[in-house]
Amino acid sequence: MSVVISCPSTAAPPRGLLADEDVLADLWAWHHHGLRAALVTLVGIEGAAPRPLGAQMAIAEDGRYVGYLSGGCLEQAIVLEAQDVIRSGSNRLVRYGKGSPYFDIRLPCGSGLDMYFDCSLSPELMGVMAVQRAARKGFVLKSTLSGLPSEICTLRKGDSHVSARDGDTFARVFLPDRESRDGDHNQQERGQRRHRVEGDRGAFAEIAVVDESLNRLLEHPPDQHGSAIPRI
Repeated sequence: MSVVISCPSTAAPPRGLLADEDVLADLWAWHHHGLRAALVTLVGIEGAAPRPLGAQMAIAEDGRYVGYLSGGCLEQAIVLEAQDVIRSGSNRLVRYGKGSPYFDIRLPCGSGLDMYFDCSLSPELMGVMAVQRAARKGFVLKSTLSGLPSEICTLRKGDSHVSARDGDTFARVFLPDRESRDGDHNQQERGQRRHRVEGDRGAFAEIAVVDESLNRLLEHPPDQHGSAIPRI
């Protein structure tokens, strides 16, 4: 028998549902706490969807998560899938809803959503992403949906600012955050990033991440003409 998972309305939202759009800070913080994690990206939509292409969740091996992909309809199933991906160590592409092998999980709207689970982001790659944030530069995370390691490229002038899929590749665009675009250069010191990590009681604790490798990368950031950052 198929089970229709309906989105909650007045019920309390799942833990992490209303977290910031940018989940990279939590992903980086979990890494520094020794937790394995997966980055889940919405890479395909058939029909209607509450979230756009490129929406993301970050999920730690202990089940904590930030971000949301379906407004509460699929989050718990996605967390369980991500934990399995982390245990297996292999990236995977999963369809939910219409056309999914998970016939017992259907979306009320009848749509089909493709999620890419990436558990292979290396500390070096996450470091480069943190550096791009600290340097107030946009970048693109390119993922091969067959499961190969993802890579980063700088966001060049004239490049699309919209995340999109092209065949077996998905390009997730990360733009500088609002604080960066406003030009506030006094909020952070070089090589130091303040991150929020969800505590055991659901609270957020501020931690400072200072890493010599980030300092070195900041000394020689990618040029402004769009040169690609080599795959890590």
